[in-house]
Amino acid sequence: METATTNYKESECYASLSAAFPHIVKIIDVLWGSKECQQYLLKLILDTRDGSRAGFPYSAFKDIGQLIVIHDELFPKYAPEGEKWVRCNFK
Repeated sequence: METATTNYKESECYASLSAAFPHIVKIIDVLWGSKECQQYLLKLILDTRDGSRAGFPYSAFKDIGQLIVIHDELFPKYAPEGEKWVRCNFK
């Protein structure tokens, strides 16, 4: 399990997501540390297309989830009120 790092680019989840979805990681890099980044990460894993979205493979879902956790730990003021993502040991 990863711990929060000020350099999120050193995390395993970042490396894995970069290899599979470089276009998404480019957007994350631009937005990192902002409320917009937190919203973007959540938008990636939540269905906003009335069920028509195919979704990510589980490994990408897990990586995005871990980035949400890291972002929320480093920038708690942007975490949705009343919601807290917790680190999970995904299998």
